[in-house]
Amino acid sequence: MKGREKDFEDDDPMELVGMVIPTEGDEMLDAMGRTFADEFLRMGYPPPAILSLFRDPFYRAPHSLYTHKGEPYIVEMIEQVRQARRRR
Repeated sequence: MKGREKDFEDDDPMELVGMVIPTEGDEMLDAMGRTFADEFLRMGYPPPAILSLFRDPFYRAPHSLYTHKGEPYIVEMIEQVRQARRRR
């Protein structure tokens, strides 16, 4: 079968997988948030747009960090990542 009619296979690499992001272990959360911020900066997003993505519940992992740590933390983290990228 082709297209949408094809049955999914057990090892399908395109299978949707959800994950629970633990709210314990601040080092892991910090690294995750910095990775998101760095990726968005690499894509050319300005800091206010990145903050908007962290505020948006649609982006579940960044938003979970936003709700756990708060907006001032996210603003500071984005700025730190931006400054680190400038020094490279």
